[in-house]
Amino acid sequence: MVGGPSSQDRQAGPAAPRGNLARRFIIGSMVAAVPGVVALGIVNFYSIRSLTIVNRQLDEISLSLEATRDLQSALMRVAKSPDEYVLHRYSGEEQEFNRALGVADQKLAACASAPCHATSKSPREMASLLQPKLEILRRDGGLVFKTAPSQPPADSQQIDKIDRLVGGMNVQFGEMSDALVGRVEKLRERAQVVDRQALLLTGFATAAVLVFGCASALVLAKRVSRPLQKLLVGTRRVKGGEWDYRVQIEDSGEIGELAASFNVMLNEVQRHRDQLREYGRVLEERVRERTDELKRSDKALRESEKLASVGLLAAGVAHELNNPLTSILMNANLMMEDVGAASPLHDDLKKIDTDATRCKRIIDDLRTFSRPRDLKLAPCRVASLVEQALKLSEHELATREIRVETQIAPNLPQPLWDSDRITQVLTNLFVNAAQAMKNGGTLTVSAQQRGQLIALQVRDTGEGIPPEYRSRILEPFFTTKPTGTGLGLSISYGIVQEHGGSIEMESITREEADPTGRTGTTVSILIPLSAAQERA
Repeated sequence: MVGGPSSQDRQAGPAAPRGNLARRFIIGSMVAAVPGVVALGIVNFYSIRSLTIVNRQLDEISLSLEATRDLQSALMRVAKSPDEYVLHRYSGEEQEFNRALGVADQKLAACASAPCHATSKSPREMASLLQPKLEILRRDGGLVFKTAPSQPPADSQQIDKIDRLVGGMNVQFGEMSDALVGRVEKLRERAQVVDRQALLLTGFATAAVLVFGCASALVLAKRVSRPLQKLLVGTRRVKGGEWDYRVQIEDSGEIGELAASFNVMLNEVQRHRDQLREYGRVLEERVRERTDELKRSDKALRESEKLASVGLLAAGVAHELNNPLTSILMNANLMMEDVGAASPLHDDLKKIDTDATRCKRIIDDLRTFSRPRDLKLAPCRVASLVEQALKLSEHELATREIRVETQIAPNLPQPLWDSDRITQVLTNLFVNAAQAMKNGGTLTVSAQQRGQLIALQVRDTGEGIPPEYRSRILEPFFTTKPTGTGLGLSISYGIVQEHGGSIEMESITREEADPTGRTGTTVSILIPLSAAQERA
């Protein structure tokens, strides 16, 4: 009974989407990595932004220092020109003074537009404080160049005022530079703080990423290992002999597909195991049937050999005893005629005649048993054979008050049998059945077709055959009757065998009877429709 997978196996479920497990690992990796990347990005953004602000402020302070120093240098050149004029009376100093004032105006304007972190005031306000002083320096310096050379005291007073003014401005410039330098130190400290904070945040973010990644990996590992563990348990249980065990499919990915394939594989394996078990059972049954057939054939062969040996012996004995018994019968009959019925010897001679006649019948049975028979096959009606056998057994059946029932199937084919031999077999069976029913009973005769066989059944309601006699009932010379020869059933069995048939016997005694109390023996004769074909 070999077949393909069942519809249930083919419909174990839709195929799971490919790559689901890989997608799950990718998602798990992203879940673990993205927060870490975001956290590190935030830390880096904070660090870079803080350092950028510090660097920008340092650049601004650098520009402020440069602008302040340029302005201070320009003012020093402005103050230097009046001194040079007073000392050397060089007429070109006034032009230099004006040129230096122009440069100072430019530097002051540049300082006003440059960022300044020295004070809390804005660069424009600081420039507005220096602008009046620069105007005073312009005015006082211009007066020096207008003073006559013959007025040294006046020049000295103007130079002193310029020097004091420039000195005050230099002091202010110094304070501005010191403040800027102090601001630079604060920015350096802030940069160090930012570095430490960035280092701490980076370490914390790294630790958080590791912890979160391990937790995500643990969750993903459990999600993956749980169905795999179920598959492992399933393989162990199946290995232990639980072939009906099936893995519960809870996953829709590759692992779910693997579990479904595992269940389908188990269904296939179990189906093949059932087939092998069925094959084994059928094989055992066939081996048993063949063994029984061989035993029957061997038994039949032994019985045939035994019957052949007995037949040879019986033929020899019958031949040797037939002539003396014939002489005894003839002489006994002659002596009875000579002495007459009134003679005291008549009864003894009559007994001799009876016993000799019985011996003659036994010898005839032996000759019949041992003599090979040529079957005269011809089509015959089964019902006619049964009727003929019942007529031949009519006296025995009537004497014992046996009721006869016939169950002949209609439209039976006419088999190629030796009608005389089959009638002899049936007559023998009818007589034995009548003798088994000592107090009367029912004799049931049935006939029906079984394929290419005709089944004849003879059933009586006697006391049945004891179990210890059933295996020997067909043996020659075995009988349970005090006056029987034990050759009737053996001769019948030989005739049936010559037709290619067989005899089956079933018997129930009182000890074996069911609650209905039915007892008796059933003899079934199975003969092929064409004995000639069977013999051929």
